[in-house]
This record gives sequence, C-alpha cells and structure tokens, in this order.
Amino acid sequence: MKLLVVLILGISLLVEGAQAAKCRIYHKVRSGESLWIIAKKYRVSIKDIKRVNPSLKNRKYVRMGERLCIPAKRSYTARSSKGYKIYRVRPGDSLDKIAKKFGVSWREIKRVNGLRSNTIRVGQKLKIPVK
Repeated sequence: MKLLVVLILGISLLVEGAQAAKCRIYHKVRSGESLWIIAKKYRVSIKDIKRVNPSLKNRKYVRMGERLCIPAKRSYTARSSKGYKIYRVRPGDSLDKIAKKFGVSWREIKRVNGLRSNTIRVGQKLKIPVK
C-alpha cells in the first residue's frame, strides 16, 4: 500500500514538473482582465492558455488574483544576410538586457530599429546587429 502511494506521488510530481517546464511565464489576473485580454497581451491563443491550465478547462472566466501559466512562444533569433539577427521580445526584456545578451549597445539597437524611445513590446521583432 505504501509503495502504491509513493508511486502515485512520484508520478504526480513528474507531471507537475513537466507542466512547470513548459511554463516560463506566469500571469496574475487583475481586475477587469479576461482570457481574451491576457491571450492578446502575450500573443497566444485562449486555447493554448486553457491547455496548460487544467483548472480553466470547463470555465469561461478567470478570477481576479488567479495565477495562470502562459505558454510562451519561443523567442527566436534568425540569421540575416544584412548583418543582423531578428529577435522577438519576450516578457521582462528591456533594450539593456537584450543588448547585454548579444554584446551590443542598446543605442545601436535603437538606431538600427529606428526607435525613438526605450519602449518595446512583447512579441515585437528587433534587428540585432551582428558583430
């Protein structure tokens, strides 16, 4: 009997761990937010949010304060023949963080992309100069 309990507990931890591995971003639902608003913010489908949050399976609404796993689309970098890479901005990114990641100046990223301010959006594609 004890072996069965340990086995079930182990399996549940594996499943939970696999779920956590898929989820890089968590979103705490604020007043007035809906699944549609959250999906639009992170550029994912409502179906994908429901898929990684089993508690939403049979619900149409989210509750304020609820913590949701957001299945992040992978940021990517693609080589270009023009001397730069394309990078998709992820939640938590800033020009400074991106610049440090690629070893370039944030001013250079702004110049190459024609940005007038330091504001960037999740999902935005930026050209990153290749050294």
